[in-house]
Amino acid sequence: MWVNFFLILGALGLSSCGFQPLYAPTSQATEKLAQIKIKQIPDRTGQVLRNHLLDILTPYGEPKNPEYILKITVDEKRLDLALRKDATAKRAQLQYTADVILIHAISREVILSDKLDLMSGFSIGSQADFSSIPALVTEEKTRLRAMEILAQDIKSLLASYLVNS
Repeated sequence: MWVNFFLILGALGLSSCGFQPLYAPTSQATEKLAQIKIKQIPDRTGQVLRNHLLDILTPYGEPKNPEYILKITVDEKRLDLALRKDATAKRAQLQYTADVILIHAISREVILSDKLDLMSGFSIGSQADFSSIPALVTEEKTRLRAMEILAQDIKSLLASYLVNS
């Protein structure tokens, strides 16, 4: 009985303080995110990132008259780690740095500029005859998954900024 009392009391307390869920379907953040035009991002990795951002920021299509313009550049570095006795790598790490710039569409003023970092690792496997193909597939899957995560990080950054501004 006390548990129910505290749950109801907590819900009433949150509703009176102005708490709004960031990812609610009809939240203020969702409406503002839908007003962002995402500029083209160079390279294949950038295309993948842009497609993920289009899916999560503007699922009903790009806005006709956007309020904001989003520019992103992505830098990728690969590091070989955990070397074997024959000096070949057992693991590799992909490091990404995304420069995110949000511009107000009318005034052309930069309203948000930030840098996001992401690291993702993968195992290369043994150096048998066909190991290069699995290593390439593993690297590509790691790259695709990293772009999904980076897109979610960018969405969180934009949503928290737009709701609090």
